[in-house]
Amino acid sequence: MPRKSRKISSTGIYHIMLKGIDNRNIFMDDYDRVKFLEVLKVTVKKESCSIALYCLMNNHVHLLLEDHDNVGVSMKRIGETYSKYHNKKYQRVGHLFQNRYRSEPVESESHIQVLFTYIHNNPVKAGLIDEPYKYEWSSCKIYYYNVNQYTWLNTSIYNKIFSNREEMLLVMFNNKIIYKPSWIINNRWTDDELNRILRSEYNDMSNINNRKINNDFIINIWKKTGASYKQLGRVMGISKCVIERVCKEERMKEDKSTCPH
Repeated sequence: MPRKSRKISSTGIYHIMLKGIDNRNIFMDDYDRVKFLEVLKVTVKKESCSIALYCLMNNHVHLLLEDHDNVGVSMKRIGETYSKYHNKKYQRVGHLFQNRYRSEPVESESHIQVLFTYIHNNPVKAGLIDEPYKYEWSSCKIYYYNVNQYTWLNTSIYNKIFSNREEMLLVMFNNKIIYKPSWIINNRWTDDELNRILRSEYNDMSNINNRKINNDFIINIWKKTGASYKQLGRVMGISKCVIERVCKEERMKEDKSTCPH
């Protein structure tokens, strides 16, 4: 079965993730992390790409990468160069990374802001540190302290998405952002995750529990999460049949609006 073609970003900006095969750690020590950053530096110098955000976790890496020509060439250099180093050092053979790198197009400044929080808060979610800027192996500290020791890191993106430092700090420490990259968007939400989304969108939960909720809100949550009618009904406290009826009516309206006259 042929691979699906990657979605091309009109902005040339991508959220990239590289993950160790079978969840294997790709960084065994800090020397490995330093080496990976050197690989990024060389790639930026030799290819037509720039990197604005990064976070090196034990078994995966997140990047915000811009490449208008061929992102595949840039990622091939990163993956192959580091894999060669890693396999030689640890006397192993075979693939280091799981399948192909994962990518999603980034088409708006608001998406970049979300990724600024999501990527930099990976170590916080993993329980490694309590504040994102304290993590040694991400770009967060560079933006937080406004000191860029890496000439290859494109920090100019800061001026595109934030009007001032205060706005950046509000985004950086915003733990209310609910986000899943496109490559896991079809994964099932837990009831707790879905409940958090409901509360972030609709503060007066008593109305939800009392079933006094308007159709627009049901449609909004359904489109935003892609959750099943059954789960939406369970978390909202509304009959699954009601959820299904409202969503199907909305789908019929959309179908009619797209039909040629």
